[in-house]
Amino acid sequence: MKLHAKRVPARQLCLENAVSQVWLAVELMPDNSDSLAELLSEAGHWTENRDLETSRKFYETLIRRCPSTALGQEAQNLRWFPQAE
Repeated sequence: MKLHAKRVPARQLCLENAVSQVWLAVELMPDNSDSLAELLSEAGHWTENRDLETSRKFYETLIRRCPSTALGQEAQNLRWFPQAE
């Protein structure tokens, strides 16, 4: 009897790895910094069409940790991430 491991597409593995790296970076960044707000917004856009739960966590972290940034305020007004430029 052969056991077959479930194959995960390379794109999904890359995204999961990138998301893990973002969370590690987020832990080290100061609150209310533009760089943190940009990182959370960008990562939210990466995941919004593939993993809505993770994208929502990025959004919630953005509005909780970056409420004084322009990006954080815009996200709070839109109740989601602003359009990427």
